[in-house]
Amino acid sequence: MATMYSAAVEVISKETIKPKTPTLYHFKIFNLSLLDQYYPPFYIPTILFYPATVANNTVSSNHHDDLDLLKSSLSETLVHFYPMAGRMKDNIVVDCNDQGIDFYQVKIKCKMCDFMTQTDVPLSQLLPSEVVSACVAKEAQVIVQVNMFDCCGTAISVSISHKIADAATMSTFIRSWASNTKTSRSGGAIADSVTTNQKLLPCFDSASLFPPSEQLASPAGMPVPPIPVSCILDDTVDDKTVSKRFVFDLVKITSVREKIQELMHDNYKCRRPTRVEVVTSLIWMSVMKSTLAGFLPVVNHAVNLRKKMYPPLQDVSFGNLSLSVTALLPATTTMKTTINEANKTINSTSNEVQLLLHELHDLITQLRSAIDEVKGDKGCIEKLI
Repeated sequence: MATMYSAAVEVISKETIKPKTPTLYHFKIFNLSLLDQYYPPFYIPTILFYPATVANNTVSSNHHDDLDLLKSSLSETLVHFYPMAGRMKDNIVVDCNDQGIDFYQVKIKCKMCDFMTQTDVPLSQLLPSEVVSACVAKEAQVIVQVNMFDCCGTAISVSISHKIADAATMSTFIRSWASNTKTSRSGGAIADSVTTNQKLLPCFDSASLFPPSEQLASPAGMPVPPIPVSCILDDTVDDKTVSKRFVFDLVKITSVREKIQELMHDNYKCRRPTRVEVVTSLIWMSVMKSTLAGFLPVVNHAVNLRKKMYPPLQDVSFGNLSLSVTALLPATTTMKTTINEANKTINSTSNEVQLLLHELHDLITQLRSAIDEVKGDKGCIEKLI
């Protein structure tokens, strides 16, 4: 039996990063929205990889300089994302007391290329132990871990409590932090970065659109009654849940997108399939092919509500403004080809490949239909949750 690749990991330091300036008194209490209340306080992690450049791969001191830069720009960023530096209170508000976020410096004793080329590598090695073991955010709402490889490459993991943020909010936070870091590195002032990047500043409007419910207040931080399945999967922490990493070739995904678009030319929803739609449908089809008869796998897909609202919300609207929708095919649907077969003949014009493309087209259509059913009005959203 093959052994799973594992690198030696050494925690160098742990510290708390606080906003550079204190949060103003009238911003000290941040109200959760109704949607925030329904989400559990689980950490949602992401990992960003930065290979070493020619300029820094021989200078060990650069890691120290980069760390100082990351910490100072992070402190500046938290001034505007102040709820992230606060503490949750009774599943209804965040006490924006500037207690800060956790920041780890970790040494990974291998080269990044060796780490990434292992298909069975446990990416959890790049996450803080609190995120891997406990999962639930008890104190810090955000945990950052900077992983430094022997080759001077860096992997930065950012884990944010789902109680206060969805993937879109996480993206806004990371982009804002990156912008501030870039400005500082070039010798500019963070204030100048903020002035020129107003589009990266959060907008705190979700609680006014979806006021919190006193009935969902809970000292444990979890909503009562339990979270509806339409909002978050019940088996999130079930030991039967399997997580895997897949790598898709960009050129082949682009080719599939173009071929499927040709099949959609007579459909009123003929916009080109996105990469997410193609990859999701490929995985869905593969699971259906390997599933025993009598079982019908379904797909739960997150939907960003910001552009579905009327009028549309800004992309930088802070909090949980997303829901999970379920897409499924009729029980009579069968899958006659597999992903492996597709990879072997993706550029051919055989009937088998055409069948594959038609099946992918059907799956993408079902996925789009489920997503399009979600409207941005409050009545529709309340029905979903």
